[in-house]
Amino acid sequence: MKIYKLSIFILGLIFIPSSLFGGVPESFPFVKHIDGEVTPNKLYSILLDGDIWTHLNESKSNIRIFDDKKNEIPFLLKQKETYKKIKESVPVNAELVSMSHPKNNSIEIIFEFKHLKPIDFLEIKTKVQNFEKTITIYESNSQDKWKLLKKDTIFDYSAIINHRKLSVSLPKSNYKYLKIKLDNIVENSESPFISLSEKKDLTKKSIIQYRKTIYRKTFKVDQIIFYFSESKFIPNTKIETESITPSWSAQIKNEEDKNKTEIVADTVGAPLQAAVISTKGKIYGRPLIVQTFKPESEKWETISRLKLSTDRNNKALIPLKKIASRRLRFIIDNGDDQPAKITEFKLNRVLYQLIFLPDQKGSISAYFGGELSLFPTYDIQKYAETQDFIFELTSASLLKFNDPKKNNKEYIPETKKTTKRGYAFLFNTTLFLLVLVLVGVIAVVSKKMGITTDEKK
Repeated sequence: MKIYKLSIFILGLIFIPSSLFGGVPESFPFVKHIDGEVTPNKLYSILLDGDIWTHLNESKSNIRIFDDKKNEIPFLLKQKETYKKIKESVPVNAELVSMSHPKNNSIEIIFEFKHLKPIDFLEIKTKVQNFEKTITIYESNSQDKWKLLKKDTIFDYSAIINHRKLSVSLPKSNYKYLKIKLDNIVENSESPFISLSEKKDLTKKSIIQYRKTIYRKTFKVDQIIFYFSESKFIPNTKIETESITPSWSAQIKNEEDKNKTEIVADTVGAPLQAAVISTKGKIYGRPLIVQTFKPESEKWETISRLKLSTDRNNKALIPLKKIASRRLRFIIDNGDDQPAKITEFKLNRVLYQLIFLPDQKGSISAYFGGELSLFPTYDIQKYAETQDFIFELTSASLLKFNDPKKNNKEYIPETKKTTKRGYAFLFNTTLFLLVLVLVGVIAVVSKKMGITTDEKK
């Protein structure tokens, strides 16, 4: 039974249509060649243009990158972002080895570091106020010989000014042990007040006694934390866009006593961040409806209702929030005002890029279009979640397409693929039936041999 199931499973894999994954250039009707040659193990990026957006499906799955030897190159389709580099202080795990009190009113604390990382600074945690202490840091790899690393002062002047310094920057160090020495741990101070008392001696003569109070203050360390600085990239909030002029038309409609200006724009289906409408004259607070056309239902769908107001340059910015539609409509309700006259219409298209890491030298091309339904899964998609990837991306080479789109001469339409698969289906079916017959013969022979063995017994 297991053999039958395995045979059916293998046959099913054979008959999966190639258009589902599109692992060959022949699956794509269009091609755009990328300028220049690529170097192995180097990150590259290239911006998607209108040619490609025109033929991408809604899930953006019908695009691949191949080299001149028809090897598929793993890639990532990602919105273009800019990054800013920040430094983040990360605590280092340190184990307390020992703590001692030398006779010179100091305290020495030794820490061991299991993972050697360059420590940038340490911080003393304490609730004590109004102090000034000398701190000395030594380093060692064996605890036998100590080398002076840094001498500094920590303080708290809360009684005079709101100023407090509890951190000490350190030279780059990768030693296994650090010894922290704090001086003048216990402070003795006289009270500014003097108490007087009268006492009589044996002759009943009065004696005035003076008394001063000595205060003892111990410096308590709650915690010592070590830090190393780690560079990190975070994306800027600004969305990278490009301004495009789509095919558009504007007309004034007077229907049912309603004075409206209607703008219809055809786009390539790329995500849009905003529309910029320029008018002849000032417009303020007119109702605006933004709609997208749904081809499956052949109806307009309202996505937002806004108020249209132009600036001093007679321009209005209409947010579209990354709408991806091939047709947009903007309806302006003019009310009793003169109809809005549109002088210019532009769209801010969100920039997307193909990011790829080739493993060999050569020329490459982007193949796109067709009816692919599944986006491939590559390792680079997981790598893109790391800081190392972003670090590489900030210095990636930006390539360009060297010509407009071309028809892929090797493209095999689905109708031809179906015919070819028909012959393949007959061949595979025949092969499968032969396998079943062979399995049946083996089963019968095995059964007879089993019966013969039983009779001999």
